[in-house]
Amino acid sequence: MTETYSGVTSHTLQSQLEHPTSVGYILPYMKVKFVDVDNGVMVGQEQEDEVCVKGPSIMLGYADNPTATAAAIDSDGWLHTGDIGYYDKQGLLYITDRIKDIIKVKGHQVTPTELENILKQHPDVADAAVVGVENQRTGEAPRAYVVPRPGISISTQALQEFVAERTVEYKRLTGGVVVVAAIPRNPTGKILRKKLLTAHTTPAARL
Repeated sequence: MTETYSGVTSHTLQSQLEHPTSVGYILPYMKVKFVDVDNGVMVGQEQEDEVCVKGPSIMLGYADNPTATAAAIDSDGWLHTGDIGYYDKQGLLYITDRIKDIIKVKGHQVTPTELENILKQHPDVADAAVVGVENQRTGEAPRAYVVPRPGISISTQALQEFVAERTVEYKRLTGGVVVVAAIPRNPTGKILRKKLLTAHTTPAARL
């Protein structure tokens, strides 16, 4: 991100080969911590939460915009990136989602990427995207949009059960499963979740 001016993490050749989904190790003079989105408390190893960075190359603030600066940089000088991630026992960092994409189910945080990765493990699924939809009981509910492999007729109930067997209760696809021809993405491959929701209007989840 431009607010960090230069890099925050970097790979060694070995780590890049062995851990391609990681963004690497923290660079010298840079600091990274992960904090609970709701209360700002720092979390530990393998716990997904907001990535905050601090160091000599971090911006001082947005020009002539103290409100935006205060929202991005806290009183201790930590830049809140808006990214969700975690670090492992080797000190490698991983970015998994954006805060704005997080689904809140009964106060629990559900990352769409986790559910998307589970769905892509199903032999009938070629691609998948998960978004949050309004739900009267839980606030939001995860809904999946899936692209079947050529010539395959997907059972949406089977996919819901497939995810339920691999997750805790609040991460289940209670918002339903919708079969689509393609998942809209930008040129870099990022899922366009808002476009997906507006293009496929289905009743809000009521479970």
